[in-house]
Amino acid sequence: MKLGKKNLIYSILLAVTILIIIVSYLAFLLPNLYVDNNIESITEEIKKSHFEMVDGAKDLRKISKLGNQVFIEVDKGFNEIKLNSIGLKGKVDISGSEIQQSLKRIEEISLKTGKNRKMDDKDEDKIEREAGKIENYIQDNFKIEGIKSDLKFSEAFKRPDKNSYTEFKKLNKDTVMLSLGYREENVAEYINCILITAEDGFYKVSLDSFIAPRIEDLLPVVLSSIPMIVLVLILLVIVVSSLYSRRIVGPIVKIQRFSEVSKNSTPNYNSINFDGEDEIATLSKNIVEMDKSLRKNIEKLRVEGERKEVFTRSATHELKTPIAASILLCDGMINNLGKYEDRDKYLRVLKSELLEMSSMVSEILLTTKEVGELSFRDINLRDTFEKEISKYKLKAGDKNLKINLNGDGVLNTDSEIFSRVVNNILENAINYTSENGFIDIEIGKEISIYNEKATIPADIEKSIMEPFVSSTENKSKGLGLYIAKYYSNLIGLDIEVKNKNKGVLTVLRRRKDD
Repeated sequence: MKLGKKNLIYSILLAVTILIIIVSYLAFLLPNLYVDNNIESITEEIKKSHFEMVDGAKDLRKISKLGNQVFIEVDKGFNEIKLNSIGLKGKVDISGSEIQQSLKRIEEISLKTGKNRKMDDKDEDKIEREAGKIENYIQDNFKIEGIKSDLKFSEAFKRPDKNSYTEFKKLNKDTVMLSLGYREENVAEYINCILITAEDGFYKVSLDSFIAPRIEDLLPVVLSSIPMIVLVLILLVIVVSSLYSRRIVGPIVKIQRFSEVSKNSTPNYNSINFDGEDEIATLSKNIVEMDKSLRKNIEKLRVEGERKEVFTRSATHELKTPIAASILLCDGMINNLGKYEDRDKYLRVLKSELLEMSSMVSEILLTTKEVGELSFRDINLRDTFEKEISKYKLKAGDKNLKINLNGDGVLNTDSEIFSRVVNNILENAINYTSENGFIDIEIGKEISIYNEKATIPADIEKSIMEPFVSSTENKSKGLGLYIAKYYSNLIGLDIEVKNKNKGVLTVLRRRKDD
């Protein structure tokens, strides 16, 4: 399956999951949260209005957003009741009446009820009875411009049945709050709030009631919004999937095409050159670098394969001559032909030929031997040259050669491979330097070895580094410089050999691309 289709399927699954979560939230959690928040909001409004009236506000219409809130003020001597509500204001004289006894009993019950403690049934019954007496008295005596007011005061204390509940809270040292609620099945929840503050010789009371919304009433509204939510989620899935495919799947498709082209030809590296520092951009850069590195290594292997093929053919050709000569010597001695009857003489010649072939085979093996993992470290160049020069002390002495070593330096390289390079260059220089000559070695940014009284013939100067190429004046097999070049390449050095003045100059330098 294509990555784009997978992305679309995953987006749809994610959208369905989100839809289930949203619908579950709207259907089960949100209505409860709304009802609780609504009750809390109205309760806070009642508290706010009560404390503003306690602080001296006169007009309840200016401070209350609730239409049925009633504020009552009773002096502690229980002589008069003042009542204030939106659209209703008046007072009742209760001095010398039995209502004082009822109010005192309600006061005693309220004061003995502790903070956050629910009233017991006995106390609630007492309050209900005393409230009924107060209601009857107020209905008979509360007058507004001669009109009798029908105040359902005791409804705040009435407990219809088992579905009712009462909560008592002490808001501060002077104020208590009584919440009386009634839950009726399949109908609304009715809540009555009574706040009483004792202050400045008065009891200041707020009465209010409200209906809390039912969860069942909210569900149809919530469920009716689901089709719109589904539509928005579908559009969101399409947009997000398209953007995701363009930003993520698109680059991956380009990388896939790049890899397909890379199998058959050199690709356009700019085709997956993505900007930024994210994982896709980093991956594209790594793929480009890996492709370039692979092509470079493949080219090296190709060149190395061609080199080995040429070398093998050259080695075979060079070995044929001494092998053929050795066979002729053996046949002559076996058959006692002519001069070969002198076996003692020609056995020595045969041995010399075999030793020459053995030496050639050893040098060939040096160029075909597998080299282990290179270990680069800083080495002291002067110490390395002094060690290799000491190996040729006797040979240089036989020819009365003077070797001068100047300069010093450090090179980060594989010490064993570098020593082989130096050894082959020194051996070649000593072999081709005439008697009483000198060899100058200078160590600096480059390493130069100059040997006097030696010349590379013009016809082989350009190919002197190839295998089996040597001057006819010397019996060398032409592998010394070739081996030096082979090992120099392994450690990232370039080697150059050329005629200079009346001698030969060999230069070692760090390769530019390393």
